[in-house]
Amino acid sequence: MKLYFVSSSDQKITEMKRILELLKVDFPIEIFYIKQRLQEILHDDIKVIVKQKALDAYRDLGCP
Repeated sequence: MKLYFVSSSDQKITEMKRILELLKVDFPIEIFYIKQRLQEILHDDIKVIVKQKALDAYRDLGCP
C-alpha cells in the first residue's frame, strides 16, 4: 500500500511517522511525505474539510 501524506507542517509529518510506527500493521506501507500547503476551507463539518483537502491534493499531485 502507498500512503501519500501532504502537509506543510514538519510537526505533523513527525507525528504521522510516530503513529504509523505504533500501529505495527501486518502489511507493508510505503509512505511518501509531500511538504506542501493546501488551502483549508471554512466549514463546520470536518468531513467536508478533509474531503476538499484530499481532492485538492489529488488535483495537485495526480495520485490518490
